[in-house]
Amino acid sequence: MKTLATLAGLLALGFAADVIEKRSAYPFAGVYNPVYTVSFPHYLNPYFDTEESPSYNYNSRYNPYQVPTNYPGQPAPPYRPPVQYPPVPPPTAVAEIRSMGDVEGSDGVEGYITFTQTVNGIVLISGNVTGLTEGHHGFHIHDLGDTREGCKSMGPHFNPGLTHHGGPADPYRHVGDLGNIVAGSDGTAHIQESDHLITLTGPNSIVGRGIVVHANKDDFGRGGDKESLKTGNAGGRVACGVIGWAKPMPPIPHPQQKPESNES
Repeated sequence: MKTLATLAGLLALGFAADVIEKRSAYPFAGVYNPVYTVSFPHYLNPYFDTEESPSYNYNSRYNPYQVPTNYPGQPAPPYRPPVQYPPVPPPTAVAEIRSMGDVEGSDGVEGYITFTQTVNGIVLISGNVTGLTEGHHGFHIHDLGDTREGCKSMGPHFNPGLTHHGGPADPYRHVGDLGNIVAGSDGTAHIQESDHLITLTGPNSIVGRGIVVHANKDDFGRGGDKESLKTGNAGGRVACGVIGWAKPMPPIPHPQQKPESNES
């Protein structure tokens, strides 16, 4: 028993001496940051001389963005011009509009509609449709790109939000409600529009769906009847087409900079 007591006493004295030594090195209570030194290898050092033996500069910290300093007799580092990536073309889709014989007297309706998605998500709509009667014609994206039964098999308006029919500027509308196109006296409708709901990617993508030109004017759901809230009373389907991916338009070239004149 005395031996165990003696051993316990010696251990207690040793622990106390260790605590006293640590307190002398760290007089204040708390957690101290570890002190260590890191040396970078020579190939990470910006002052490394490839012609001589590896040299280190311990007086400055490594900065990956720092331009190396040229010592006397050391060749200048090779010039590396900044990498210029080519511009990414925007997603583009196109639909060929033509009559399917659903409306009598519409055999000559035809045209092309192009959809281009911009960086901010707005889709630009452009194209021409010829052979129409003069006036307004409903212009909608339909749910399906099926033409086995003509334009009739393209289904209802593209409406993933399950809302009522409306105009292109209404807060609640079918995604496919693009309003009207207007044909002149020559039967040609020139289309230059944009829309904030349809997209070429994501859940509101119109790629693979149908686009339909109707016989009558779209009343934007304000006709006061059920058909107005469903189709805008736009009437029969004069012509239609399937929207598919298209080759994007080439980017606009940058204007060439004129050389500065030395005239004073």
